[in-house]
Amino acid sequence: MLTFALLASFTLPAEAKTYALPAKSPAITLTIPDNWNVTAEQNEINSVASDGYLVFNVAYGDRSDLENLIKETRAYLKKGKVDVSVKPVAVTLDIGGTPAQVQRYTTTAGSEKTIVDFVTVDASRDRVVLITIWGTKDERTANEATLSAVMNSIKLPADSGSAPSSFWSGGAAPVAEAPRTVDHSTNTASEVLCVAPKAPTPLRVPRNLFVTETAPGFGSYTSRTSNTFRKDERIFTYLEATGATLVPVEGDKRRFGYIVDVDVRNPEGDILWGKKGAIDKDLVVDARDLLNGQPKFFINYDLAISGLPPGAYILGFSARDKRSDRSVSTEQSFVVAP
Repeated sequence: MLTFALLASFTLPAEAKTYALPAKSPAITLTIPDNWNVTAEQNEINSVASDGYLVFNVAYGDRSDLENLIKETRAYLKKGKVDVSVKPVAVTLDIGGTPAQVQRYTTTAGSEKTIVDFVTVDASRDRVVLITIWGTKDERTANEATLSAVMNSIKLPADSGSAPSSFWSGGAAPVAEAPRTVDHSTNTASEVLCVAPKAPTPLRVPRNLFVTETAPGFGSYTSRTSNTFRKDERIFTYLEATGATLVPVEGDKRRFGYIVDVDVRNPEGDILWGKKGAIDKDLVVDARDLLNGQPKFFINYDLAISGLPPGAYILGFSARDKRSDRSVSTEQSFVVAP
């Protein structure tokens, strides 16, 4: 399964070639075995595994091009008789320290069952990469070690317009303490007297990961390599959210807040359990502690699953900005083992 393929550690065969896309100031570099059938073009790399079945394609463009990249890929899949009308399952995984949004389609190609993954990842502030993986479960299993090694070889170099953090070049996010909190009542008057809130950046959840334990600080987590849990286990989730409206308060500080709803659904989308306002945070941070203009905000959430029968489920989160009408949703699939 893809969760394992992205996070496990494997070694590529000695006969392999590193590709840069594009060749100058690359948005992505990766290594592909020589025995794969590879066609490299200016804006994309198309490849088929040595068995002639598993498809692995990479394309890049400006962030504004993402919709067109996905549209073109869907058209390509339709030519292969892949049914892309089914509802995908969305998960967030790390590729070399950079959060990747995965849309997994468990579908059919003609009369054959198949799995298609759309993996989108930020290559910089302005560029985005789309990775498409298409193959049956058997084809993926047969190529598991090599596919995992290809994914682990991916590097996302920072360009001149990127943030100074190594985050954009594939490193781990900086580790820092959680934002400091203050009593909401102490700054009410000064908040009213300050200038209007700064125009918000897009509301996003860069990371939504299953982890091994509660994270002690921002970026300080250990990803779990499987989304299958025993009934006696608890699910630990680590999330980061950015884009909240920042309200200036006295002393060069900024106030912001989120309300987070949580639910558990079956694969058909029926809500089996939910809690509105499961997390309600109103925080104040020093402007000097902002990372790329945003607070280093993270959430730990753990969930007991002893009451769920064995099967597949979806754990969903919806984060609302407390000072606007904006919200963003994210979800991950998980399995309760028999």
